[in-house]
Amino acid sequence: MRNRVLLILLLLSAAINLGVMGRATYRYCCSWMEVQPAGRITHPSQNPAYAALQLSDLQADQIDGIHAEVQRRLEPLREQMKRLRREFLDLFGAATTDRRTLELKIGEMSAVQEQIEKVVADSLLQEKNILSPEQQGALLKLLERRFKQEDHHGTGTMTPYNTIPERAQPDRKPEAKRR
Repeated sequence: MRNRVLLILLLLSAAINLGVMGRATYRYCCSWMEVQPAGRITHPSQNPAYAALQLSDLQADQIDGIHAEVQRRLEPLREQMKRLRREFLDLFGAATTDRRTLELKIGEMSAVQEQIEKVVADSLLQEKNILSPEQQGALLKLLERRFKQEDHHGTGTMTPYNTIPERAQPDRKPEAKRR
């Protein structure tokens, strides 16, 4: 009986230790791989765009302030866009779908998207005023890369901060169009 209790305590202790070690390992390994939500800016050493722009700590802090304000302004627009998309899907999923009604909903969505792009453009102009001419050139390259990605992967807002720095990749030939 005594050996059985000792064996159970030993197994319980081992399970607890393994659990603690597993959680610590997971947190350590995954902390550097965390994907940041769109628009969330981190310290320059953790943000590839900040590193590409070679921001000083002061510049990074100023841009962080701009981004905080942008997020505050974008939140209600994003919520409105989510609501409009749900309404569009409801209209589309109805038993009878009227093209004119869908077009009106698309027009509403386009107006909200335009407001979003204007907020982002305003923030980019504010950021441009913080940057040196060399950094402005680097920002332009980030934006160009972002637009190029959108050409291949769809659309989004024109912020360069959720792009990954260009890596050495072999040139790809465009795929032939299917008929």
